[in-house]
Amino acid sequence: MRLRLGVTLVELLVALVVLGLLTGIAVMQVRPVAAPSVDWLSDSVAVLRARAIDLGIPQTAVFTGDSSNAHAITALPDGRMIADSALRMDTFTGQRREAR
Repeated sequence: MRLRLGVTLVELLVALVVLGLLTGIAVMQVRPVAAPSVDWLSDSVAVLRARAIDLGIPQTAVFTGDSSNAHAITALPDGRMIADSALRMDTFTGQRREAR
């Protein structure tokens, strides 16, 4: 009885496929998550405002930031915004004002 030394081409290909899958999974776990928009609230408010103007009816959204406090923003069909004072929102443009 002779012992076979070495590996077959099929065994080598199977090993490479398994190694490739493991590498792909590791890379997916390590890669950084895309950074969010610089001011996600302004972007969201702009969409809310445009939707209110397009539909002609008030649109309201509730946002929760890093804290557990919820802030409601209502966009009116004429383009005005009604928001909590904590958000420092300009009522006509929907843009955030700088802190004083």
